[in-house]
Amino acid sequence: MQNSAPASGKEMIRLFSARYRCLWRFVLVGLVNTGVDFVLFLFLVRVAGINYLLAQTFSYCFGMVNSFIMNKLWTFAKTGQDISTHLQFIQFAGLNVLSLGGSLLGLKILNDYLGVNIYLAKILVTGVTWSIRYVGYRYWVFARRRSIRGCATSWGYAKP
Repeated sequence: MQNSAPASGKEMIRLFSARYRCLWRFVLVGLVNTGVDFVLFLFLVRVAGINYLLAQTFSYCFGMVNSFIMNKLWTFAKTGQDISTHLQFIQFAGLNVLSLGGSLLGLKILNDYLGVNIYLAKILVTGVTWSIRYVGYRYWVFARRRSIRGCATSWGYAKP
């Protein structure tokens, strides 16, 4: 008699990864963008001597453009276009401006008023803004107006 546990385990992993493919891709894109953002932030603050709020603005905007390209083409890749890239970018930029405002406010509060180390504050703020942006990207900017290749539908599973 064959043992069905390994096949069952593999099937569960396949279904789990298919269901959350967009989330995994978002995390990978986010890690790349956060790395770029953080390195640029460190360079601007430590090497260039720029104020941390201005450095955050520059590094965040640089990461935002990279994020839009990677998320549009890979994370939430659409099979059918029913919304223009321009409109998506406007939505994307609007959400990111709100997120940037929140990150600047968070950095200011954590560093200036609570005395948290600026680099730790940057990490904490980034975690919060990641969560907010994922929800906004998934359900507003790159929402499934038709179908999305490789992403789960509402509560169903993605077609591989």
